[in-house]
Amino acid sequence: MQLLLFGILSSLSSCTKESDNSYYEKYVFINNSKHAIVIESYTRIDEDYVKNINSIPIDSSLVQEIEILFGSKTGIVALSDSVEIFFDSTKYNWFLPNSKSEYNVLDRDNYLMDKLSDNHVKYTYVFTENDYNNADSLK
Repeated sequence: MQLLLFGILSSLSSCTKESDNSYYEKYVFINNSKHAIVIESYTRIDEDYVKNINSIPIDSSLVQEIEILFGSKTGIVALSDSVEIFFDSTKYNWFLPNSKSEYNVLDRDNYLMDKLSDNHVKYTYVFTENDYNNADSLK
């Protein structure tokens, strides 16, 4: 009986240690531009790409969070393999993670970073009129 109790307590103890190793990232996209934004993000899974669409109205934000060890990156804009960003369906930008641009939402250097705790970080990207002005025309 004591051996069984010891086994159960050891099991619970190891579960607690596992959850302490979790690491979370939060991504906040704030639309401070004068244009509605639609982000189409693409994530490669095997030979296919999964497309996710997120809208950010004017003066609004999009918040996404992932547990790095166990969460799926599918649908997380900042962790996508490529993105298309549309402004009022009149202008757009297309980025890969290695695209050199201060407006690339796939480049972590373009974010403000806040360490919320030892295992939780928040990244914030603020869309401004500069993002719109530096986008390509759809026409």
